[in-house]
Amino acid sequence: MWENKSVARDVTKPEQIDDMPNVRLEGAYNPQDLLNGTLPEARKLVHDGVVVVVKPRHVYRERPEGHVLVEVMVREGAFAQHFGVSVILRSPKRLLVKLSPIGYPRPTWGVKEAVRLVAETLMAETGVTIASSTLA
Repeated sequence: MWENKSVARDVTKPEQIDDMPNVRLEGAYNPQDLLNGTLPEARKLVHDGVVVVVKPRHVYRERPEGHVLVEVMVREGAFAQHFGVSVILRSPKRLLVKLSPIGYPRPTWGVKEAVRLVAETLMAETGVTIASSTLA
């Protein structure tokens, strides 16, 4: 006979969901040149004793708006996520780098590093600077 046994949960400690990572960049840029032929380099980092690999895989460009999507794989120990980082053109001098809903990413430390990697690559390519960021 099957018994209904429930798994005990600690209801005093709710799961914490961090802010979705994003970076607003400002400065002059040419939309056609954003990550055009440049894939950010993979990074291997250690966070809290866990090896974290951030590996950009492909860059896609939306036409005619020019928005960019960077496909990324992040592995944190045994946990891996495949998702997109969006680069949204807000105006001639503003960009927004944020998670795409593709892949339903969890905003882990490694995922935040993927957003940082894309933003840093754009800054190095174009000279844009950070206007605001939710990355710690």
